[in-house]
Amino acid sequence: MPRDRFKTILLFAFSAALSQLNIAQYEVNALFTALLAAVAIAGGIAFGLGGVDSARQALNQASGSGALPAPSDKQPARTDR
Repeated sequence: MPRDRFKTILLFAFSAALSQLNIAQYEVNALFTALLAAVAIAGGIAFGLGGVDSARQALNQASGSGALPAPSDKQPARTDR
């Protein structure tokens, strides 16, 4: 895992250097936008297609706290929308 983090930091530093040197500025911005969109779409799919429990576990592991509460089954889902 530390090797992946190092590669990520190195890639970010390289893209920041290219941006500061005005080399391939459009491509760097497009790649960053695409990466951000991919993360947002993956999160939307995880929550939208019924993977709420899996997403909760992933968020708990990422935060390290386990502070997200489990859903309660005491209130029925609203169907009047």
